[in-house]
Amino acid sequence: EGGVRGTAFVNSKRIASPGTRRTGLMHAVDWFPTFLELARLDPDHPPTFPLDGVSQWSMISENAKSVRDEVVLNIDPLHNALGPYKRGGGGNAAIRKGDFKLLVGDPGPPDIWSADPASPSDAHKQHALLRKGKARGKALLPLGVGGTYTNTTVQLFNVTQDPREMHDVSAENAPMVKELVARLAEYIAQAMTPLFSFGDWDPRSNVKYFNGTSTPWTDTC
Repeated sequence: EGGVRGTAFVNSKRIASPGTRRTGLMHAVDWFPTFLELARLDPDHPPTFPLDGVSQWSMISENAKSVRDEVVLNIDPLHNALGPYKRGGGGNAAIRKGDFKLLVGDPGPPDIWSADPASPSDAHKQHALLRKGKARGKALLPLGVGGTYTNTTVQLFNVTQDPREMHDVSAENAPMVKELVARLAEYIAQAMTPLFSFGDWDPRSNVKYFNGTSTPWTDTC
């Protein structure tokens, strides 16, 4: 889960059981409310704006259950993943709840994950097959390279039991699929309209005018 699953450590005398591991869900936005609790500050006073995160200090310090059981992993801001779109230019979205992760829409190109190789030479062979688009196994090339993706394309993985997402379990977990698709629809309905969309290129932003460097070039406010 590149870009999603990360590692961190906390060093504190206030941790009840040092040297232990926490596996509960925590989002990056949870750090701020956690620090507020450590500083004995109330995130709701003054109530300037609602926070996206929740304090996870009880999980970190006491190994309590995570306050969070859901994480939105992605919503394509330019294409509705639950609506019509085309392969290569269309939406996708993903959400995690408990042990399950739901992917809706175009799952993207295949990565280099494969079955555990028996030897380094087998690993090189598997990588070569992946690069040629001839990998063995459905999960290695979801729905097939160049396949047709529709707004009904969904994949569900138990990422606790199957962290490499090799086995789509959507067929045997239809109620969970329905629940998570509905949750994504709620989040999509709340999403803000992006200030930028592909196709709105302004020639003044060309990096050739800024010594080849991507840099702020206009006031969007």
